[in-house]
Amino acid sequence: MLKMQKLGYFYTTLILLLNIPAFSEAGIKADPDYISSGLSWTTEGIPSAQVGDVLSFHRIMIGGMLEARNEKRFNQGVFPNHNWRGVATIEASLYERRMEPSLLSVYAGFRHESAHATMGIREPTEKAFDLIYDDVYRRMMLNSINVSGHVSNSSGKNTFLARVDYNFYFCSKNTPELTGSKLGSSNGVSVGAENRYRLGRNTGCYISLYDRYIVEGSDTDQGYVHVENDGQLQNILIKYPIINHVNTVVLKTGFFILFNESRREAGLYGKVLYGNPYGFVDSRDTRFVISFGIETSL
Repeated sequence: MLKMQKLGYFYTTLILLLNIPAFSEAGIKADPDYISSGLSWTTEGIPSAQVGDVLSFHRIMIGGMLEARNEKRFNQGVFPNHNWRGVATIEASLYERRMEPSLLSVYAGFRHESAHATMGIREPTEKAFDLIYDDVYRRMMLNSINVSGHVSNSSGKNTFLARVDYNFYFCSKNTPELTGSKLGSSNGVSVGAENRYRLGRNTGCYISLYDRYIVEGSDTDQGYVHVENDGQLQNILIKYPIINHVNTVVLKTGFFILFNESRREAGLYGKVLYGNPYGFVDSRDTRFVISFGIETSL
């Protein structure tokens, strides 16, 4: 609990330091790591909330976000508090080439993502995936160096964005179901595309698609993992990958309002996620989640 509180203080401080209105290249909104502030609910009424912001100057962008969310099987309160996730990122523009009306750019950067559960919320379950909520300390942390290519095209009221990332993960672990704190390395790729259309001077709509895939790493550790065997839950000692293969696809669409003086936008959206949700989730868990919410971002 103390480590989770320290993590919360770190990300809160980072966000306060970065809370300066500034221009940054638009990200892909369907990316669950898209830095924004807002509230959302699934169609089953499960809440989540995030606060985040970015700062950019010259060819450097720095951002941070802290997210809190709930799990369906636990009691629902007014504020989400079942698990916490933090994201910190820094990107530098290495190359830009403008070919009107298009812009091609290449970026390199570093991204950190970590997540923790609120301790002491154990409940009976019939799923091995749910047993990561117990009194055992479990780690989920991804550190990556990424190289990405961006393409944007603006024509009239329409703007198209696309991004492809290669990610090298190091000192990472995306298997909280595996006890132990050993870290490993792996590779991954993410692809995103978004189309925005201006409805009026300060209003518009968009549709956004994003896919992230992480390759199973070669590093393994021996630890206890909950498994289902003939309908029975067992906690067995096995050799297990530290970074497991996961895939997440997200489709998001919504409306936004631009505030020109602060270069900030706010809007409503609907989102469909299929695959392994980001954050403190068993790497073997695959979900289909429909949600809607409000958000503000630069």
